[in-house]
Amino acid sequence: MRDLARLYRKASADLLLARDTAGRADVTDYLEALVGRAYTRIYSARRLRLGAVLSWFIRGWPEAVRREKRYLQLSASVFFLGLLAAFLLVSLEPDAFDYLVPSEIASFYAERPDDYRDARFGEMTDQDSASFSTMLMVNNIRVALRSFVLGLTLGVGTLMTLFYNGVLLGAIAANFATWDQNVEFWALILPHGVFEIFAIALGGAGGFILADAILRPGRRRRIDALKERGLDALKLIGMAVPFLVFAGLVEGYVTPMSILPDLAKIAFALLTAIGLGVYLKAPWLAAMDEAPDQPPRTVADIW
Repeated sequence: MRDLARLYRKASADLLLARDTAGRADVTDYLEALVGRAYTRIYSARRLRLGAVLSWFIRGWPEAVRREKRYLQLSASVFFLGLLAAFLLVSLEPDAFDYLVPSEIASFYAERPDDYRDARFGEMTDQDSASFSTMLMVNNIRVALRSFVLGLTLGVGTLMTLFYNGVLLGAIAANFATWDQNVEFWALILPHGVFEIFAIALGGAGGFILADAILRPGRRRRIDALKERGLDALKLIGMAVPFLVFAGLVEGYVTPMSILPDLAKIAFALLTAIGLGVYLKAPWLAAMDEAPDQPPRTVADIW
């Protein structure tokens, strides 16, 4: 193995020299073939195992969430603290809504409509639903990634992003409560909001993991702690994008449906919440802990 590594590096260096010096074509061709064959031996492609992929989704990722649940709880707490603060503030002082919510968002939620679903969506064609859904996916993915990346600001940016997004939802909820349209509001928000809020909380949890690695590296160098914990954070938020894609599809196709009553939409949201809870606390996880053949727990183990 040592000889292979030494000879491969030497042959690669000779190939670069032969190309740079415009040497004999037959020598260059020979070295290219030699290095090419050696490369395929050393870096042989490994097939993706479907069973390993399923094991990651069924067990690996839920276990990652459970290992980092403190960061997830912190992330969700910051979001809901912003929601509660804005809800109370706008309930007590309605004019605060204009200061908390940007004008492009406030234009949809500042005044009470007779039929909010119709005012918000109207009669949407399939093309309209697809465009609207895609726009929501991109925006929400941006928020989740921003919450994650801003963990490098020692968590300050992550805190601000989570709190502000909670403020937006809380301020809007306060307006609907004032209009006695609580059911209408939650029927508008919850069908997609269960997965959307959870995915944003995942992004925030990843950001807090990065911040913790910088602030508390232990006996490691900060850069080493950040690399190690950064991988853990990436595993945690790996499902945020699929969740947000699902949320965007629901908001683009299910929420605008006029044939579904509000209570049916809330029931749909409840089912998604139960499904998410079962996924994260599945009873088969405990049984699999006793299995002698442990499935892969990281994305890298799948390959």
